[in-house]
Amino acid sequence: MLMAGLFAIIIEGFMKSGGLLEAFEKTGHHGRLELFNFTIDPFMRHNTLNFILGHGFTIFCLYGTHQPQVQRYCSLPSLKHAIKAVIFAMPLSIFTVALCLLCGIVIFATYADCDPITLGHIRVADQIVPHFVKDQLGFIPGMMGLFTACVFSAALSTLSSGLNSIAAVIWEDFFVKIPVMKSMTQNGQANSVRALAAVFGFVAIGLAFLAPHMGHILAATITAMGAFNGPLGAVFFMGLLMPFVNKTGALCGMITGFISMSWITAGSFILKKSHIPLPYSVDACLDALPGSNNLTLPMNIQNIGSTEIEWPEKIFTLSYVMYPFVGGMITFSVGIVASILSGGKSNSFYQKF
Repeated sequence: MLMAGLFAIIIEGFMKSGGLLEAFEKTGHHGRLELFNFTIDPFMRHNTLNFILGHGFTIFCLYGTHQPQVQRYCSLPSLKHAIKAVIFAMPLSIFTVALCLLCGIVIFATYADCDPITLGHIRVADQIVPHFVKDQLGFIPGMMGLFTACVFSAALSTLSSGLNSIAAVIWEDFFVKIPVMKSMTQNGQANSVRALAAVFGFVAIGLAFLAPHMGHILAATITAMGAFNGPLGAVFFMGLLMPFVNKTGALCGMITGFISMSWITAGSFILKKSHIPLPYSVDACLDALPGSNNLTLPMNIQNIGSTEIEWPEKIFTLSYVMYPFVGGMITFSVGIVASILSGGKSNSFYQKF
């Protein structure tokens, strides 16, 4: 269902923008296809180095420490089967991301000279995909329903596994150690886990009401997840490749990483950091609008860059892509130092699977 929605957007977008080459040409002409920018600046919103470090560490955390992924690995017969599953999943993940990128290219090419944000048709960039479907595909019977099913299928498939994983972890790590909980029947324990999943579901619904106040949803999601995934992934990384790191160092590093990144995350949301957007255009449709000679454009599209923020507030302008990497580096540094100061771990052992 998800693939059907993506292909529908891509095909219509290429047709509307004049074809594959025309779409890429329009996108590149407006500066949206800057593939390589090796500027060394962790505060720059997007550049190649930030993407490699930040997103690369995110992928490691996702496939190595993410609880739903770990549960899937544990359900397989052996470690070799888990490795094969990851290898087979990677091409599919790359293909899905490529489809999403193509969707962005064709949508931008369609509205390259008739920006809907500038014209006030939508308020934020997060609304561009629903606007495209309604504007360009709404005339096709059933297409709006297909797009709605596409969105819900993508959301529910992720939420269901995530909520069940969180409930299972909380139960196994905390509740099962309580004598009353431990003495419950198997059905009672299963129902308790389901109740925990329902509670976390209501929490997720509550957090959804905060989403409109967190800026662009993709950046906000990566920011929030990176603040926790980075330190957690670093702990697993130290356990794999740094045998001298002991539990004291790992715990100190993880707590310091969590607190530091939570502080930076909260500060970035409070500061409401902004970035200088690339220029928009309405050259192709502004003259066709009634009363366009007296049209006043919304202030949010005037492409006014924010003033340079000085230290120490500048730390809150860290690129959202770099949150996992910075959180991991803080955890590494504190974990190694704390382990050395507490005597290290000399009686390390390895278990061969």
